[in-house]
Amino acid sequence: MLALGEHEGEPCVQLIIASRKGESHKLVEDLADAVRRDPATGLLYRMPLLMAVKERLATPLGGGVRYFAVVKPDKFETVERDVGLFASEDVLSAFTALLREGLHPNEIIGRLGGTSVLMLLERGNDHDIEAWGAQLVGRVARQVVRVGEKTLTITCSVGLSVAPTSVLQADTDAAIADALDACSKAHSRGGNQVGMSDKADNDTRVKAYDQVWVKHIKAALMENRFRLVQQPIASLHGGDHAMFDVLLRMLDTNGKEVLPGEFMPAAERNDLLKNIDRWVVGASLSFAAQRKPGCLFVRLSHETLKDASFLGWIDNQVRATRADAHRLCFQAHEDVVATQLERVEKLSLELRSRGFKFAIERFGSSRDPQRLLESAAIDYVKIDGALVQGLTSNQELQQRVRTLVEQAKARNIETIAERVEDANTMAVLWQLGVQYIQGYLVHAPEEIVLRG
Repeated sequence: MLALGEHEGEPCVQLIIASRKGESHKLVEDLADAVRRDPATGLLYRMPLLMAVKERLATPLGGGVRYFAVVKPDKFETVERDVGLFASEDVLSAFTALLREGLHPNEIIGRLGGTSVLMLLERGNDHDIEAWGAQLVGRVARQVVRVGEKTLTITCSVGLSVAPTSVLQADTDAAIADALDACSKAHSRGGNQVGMSDKADNDTRVKAYDQVWVKHIKAALMENRFRLVQQPIASLHGGDHAMFDVLLRMLDTNGKEVLPGEFMPAAERNDLLKNIDRWVVGASLSFAAQRKPGCLFVRLSHETLKDASFLGWIDNQVRATRADAHRLCFQAHEDVVATQLERVEKLSLELRSRGFKFAIERFGSSRDPQRLLESAAIDYVKIDGALVQGLTSNQELQQRVRTLVEQAKARNIETIAERVEDANTMAVLWQLGVQYIQGYLVHAPEEIVLRG
C-alpha cells in the first residue's frame, strides 16, 4: 500500500507491506520443530521422540500392526577411527537418510542414544515388518558413502519388537527394551541382519494359532458343535441332591472331542467368551427345563460379568425355555470376583432376585477370601482343588480349609470341595465340615444328552 508521508522533514511516499500472519505462524512452528531435532541427522532428539511415540500409541490403530525397530550401524567405532569423529557424523547422516527413505507418513523416527535409532512402524502385517527389516539391511549394505577423498560401506543390525496396545509407560519401556535386546543379539551374531525379540516371535506364533482356532470356534457356534458334559456333585451327609457341575466340550468336523484348554485361550484373546457363555447358559437352561436337575453349576467368564446386556438376555432365555431359575447356580472364578467385586456384587443380587443361585469357584487362594464372602450374594463356595490335593498329609492346609468352612457356615454359605480323587481326602473333608465334593472319586464328566 502507498501513502504520503514525511521523512526527515521532507515529503515522501511510503510503501507499507502488511505482515503475513500465516508465514509468521509457520516460522514459529519451524523454529519449534528445529529445537526438537538433531541438526546433523534431522532426527528427533530422545525426549521429543519418546513423547511422539506416546502420543502415537494413544491413537487407535485402524488396522495392521505396530512394531518398534531399533537400528544401529555395525562397528561404528571403526568408522570413527578411519574418517575421524567430525566426518563420522556425515556417515551417520547418510545412514539415517536411508532409514527415513522407506518410512510411511505416520511412522516415527528419532535418535534413541549414541548411534541407535528408534522407529515406530505401522504396517499391514508381521510379514510386511519382516520384509521392511530385510530390505533395509540390504539397502544399507549396498550404499557407498563418500567422505572427502574416502569411500566406505557400512552394515547395520535391526531389532524388532511388537509395540504395546496400551499407553502404559511400563509396557512401552518393556517393548523398546525388547527391540534393543533383539538389536544387540543381531549385532553379536555378526551384524548385517534382523533380530526379532522372543516376545515378538511368540506373538507371531500366537496370532497364527488364534487365526486357526477363531475359525473353528465360530464354525462350531454356527454349526452347534459344542456339547455340555456334567460331573456329579455328591453330598457328604447323605441323600442325592442331583447337583452337577457343567463343563464344555467342542467337537471338531470329524466328531472328535476338543477340550476347553485347547480353544478357550484363543476365545479369550479374541473376544469370543461371551458368545460361548451364552451357548452354555442357553443349553443349560434347556437341559434344566427338560430333565429338572436339583442344580446345575454354570460358569460365567469375566467378559459376561461385565456384559450389561446379559440380564436382559437371560430373562428372554428363561421365558423361551420355561426353565426354573432355581435349578441353575452361576459360578465365577475367585480371581475374577476379587478384581470385579462391585460388579459381581450387583450381578449376584440381580441373579438371586430372579431365583438363580451364585457361587465362587476355586475359592480360598486369594489374600482375603472372607472379604469376598461378605461382599457378594453367595450360595456356595467351591474350595480350590489346589488346597484339596495335598490335604491328607498337611496339617496347615487342613486348618486353612477348616477356617474357610467356618467362615462360610457363619454366613449360611454351603461348601463344595473340588478335585477330590481319593477316599482319604474325602474322609478329611468330612471331618473338616465340608458339605459336598466333586471330582473323579465321585464320577468322571459324562455328556449331557438333550431330548429332541
